[in-house]
Amino acid sequence: GAASSGGGAGRRLASLRRLPTFFGRARKGLSPAAQRRERAIRRRAAFPTHRRQKFSLLSSEQIEVARHAGLLNLFVVIIVATNFRLVVENILKYGILIKMQVVRLRLEDWPLVMPGLASLAAFTVAAWAIERAVLAKALSPTGAGLAHTSVVAGALAVPAVAIQVADSDIVPGFLLMAAAVATAMKLLSYAHVNYDLRRLSAQKAHKRQGGVAGRPDGGGAGSEGVGEDASPPTTPRGAGAGAAPVGAAGAGKPPGVGIIDSPDFVAQQADTFDRMYSVAYPANLTLLNLCYFMAAPTLCYQPSYPRSAGAPRRSWLFRRMLELAVCAAFLMLVIEQYIFPAVENTLKLDVERGLAGITPARAIERVLKLSLPVLYCWLCVFFGFFHVLLNIQAELLRFADREFYSDWWNANTLSQYWRRWNLPVHHWATRHVYFPLLEAGAGKGGAMVGVFLLSATLHELLIGVPCHVLRFWAFGGMLAQAPLVWLTGALHKRFKNSSAGNYIFWLTFCFFGQPMILLLYWHDVLLQQRAKEAAAAGM
Repeated sequence: GAASSGGGAGRRLASLRRLPTFFGRARKGLSPAAQRRERAIRRRAAFPTHRRQKFSLLSSEQIEVARHAGLLNLFVVIIVATNFRLVVENILKYGILIKMQVVRLRLEDWPLVMPGLASLAAFTVAAWAIERAVLAKALSPTGAGLAHTSVVAGALAVPAVAIQVADSDIVPGFLLMAAAVATAMKLLSYAHVNYDLRRLSAQKAHKRQGGVAGRPDGGGAGSEGVGEDASPPTTPRGAGAGAAPVGAAGAGKPPGVGIIDSPDFVAQQADTFDRMYSVAYPANLTLLNLCYFMAAPTLCYQPSYPRSAGAPRRSWLFRRMLELAVCAAFLMLVIEQYIFPAVENTLKLDVERGLAGITPARAIERVLKLSLPVLYCWLCVFFGFFHVLLNIQAELLRFADREFYSDWWNANTLSQYWRRWNLPVHHWATRHVYFPLLEAGAGKGGAMVGVFLLSATLHELLIGVPCHVLRFWAFGGMLAQAPLVWLTGALHKRFKNSSAGNYIFWLTFCFFGQPMILLLYWHDVLLQQRAKEAAAAGM
């Protein structure tokens, strides 16, 4: 009897589960008579309301699967309303402050901009001439390395000196310095990649001429005269002082040489790179090839790039140009209408006392007031540069690889952010700084420190030189992120699905870090301007 009663309860529960989920809704495929019977059953007062286990939509079991589009819409409405109130409050307090100060270019800045850009073009031609000289054996590989080092250093030093001598305004100085940094990074990549291709080609040719067994060179675009580019290293990496030269007839494999150093593997690498590129070394050493690289939206040189099919899309370009104009107008509005008065009010105290007149509470309040406008500017620059401008360049040049950024906004660690935020710089630093330091035996920690030091130096050049203030605030701000990299990495390892690292990134980097750096540089620039005004008045 118990078994029969238990079976009957199970059948009844199964029949309840088979009923439709929503009240009054008939299941598909039922006849009209069956639908009427089902509705009659559901409308009975005795029909059970609670039939299975359910969770609240905001509970941890449902929060990731339930839809919250309405709540997101509410948050958007709140953000829009709050910012509209700030807009009205700002206009009532200050009026319209837009005077196009951000985009103005003084007449005395033209002698700075034009020769500065001309010098960058001259250094580009010099880098190409160095590679052609090495190819013609008019310059040794060691001399080429020293010449390329001088070119890269000059591409950074000449614009920096011109900015200081001309006493340029901040905006044109920043644009020129940004162009100089990008040019120097591109030229270093050009020299490094051609050096590597030259070594591979020379080693392959040396192996073929030495009669070592292996795949012979099948010719191709870059096979003519390859063996005359440079002499290969006679002692492989890891070999002792008495090791036989690589490729010597009958020498065999020197002691300590692994598969990576073997001549067969080196030849295979050279063949692989010849197949990967549509232009093989040294056919890539043309001025047109270098000019395409200098105009392309990448910092990493290679002999050829993937190209998109078809001509540039005119309607697409028009939309992107319109987006770029909107971004520029929004950026100018936020800077002149919100950031300028906020910073000037912050530093309205006696600037000769420095920051001593600002209490900690006042400093926190000012930083938080600047955080939203600075964040909006930062997001606008990201969208306008990485998404719009670089895509315009890629469309005009038919550059197919257009992944200029990844989902940095989902970064759970600060190191993830730096790997995703600026992919052109990330690829360049990984290829030309991180991997070479690893090969030199620096270890992962040492290579990471080297990348951070170089990044901090370039940030200081980008900000400090145009501001005429080398106080190393940007340099220190970059190095100060090292503890945060460790902290967010430790949190991510300890709590795999936690968003704590993402919160730390947004709070420290966007809401405190950037506004604080802005205040420090603005304060120093203001002190410098006051000193110049006092000196002019004294004369």
